Amino acid sequence: MCKTTTSNKASRLKSIEEKGYKIVLLGGDNLDDFDSVVYHKLNIDRRTHVKDMKDKYGTKFIILPNPEYGGFDSGIVDGYYKLSTREKIEIRKKVIKPWDGK
Repeated sequence: MCKTTTSNKASRLKSIEEKGYKIVLLGGDNLDDFDSVVYHKLNIDRRTHVKDMKDKYGTKFIILPNPEYGGFDSGIVDGYYKLSTREKIEIRKKVIKPWDGK
């Protein structure tokens, strides 16, 4: 089902269930694709949600990571989209750490 007025998937998923279908598997590239509880939330809330729902990842929720965009950007700090491009870059530099291989 394609986006209509919002990128929040909750209403689309609900409409499927209201037609009598049971959703057994969801695929997506963003946590927002799986549960509206994390929609537009900060990353700390998103991490807590993943920890709480860890049994669903890999079974009901199949995530195909997309490093180009996603809720992780806006989850860095409140008011992210109100920042200038330069401010967004500086915020990213503060929170994005390279993987050390461990």
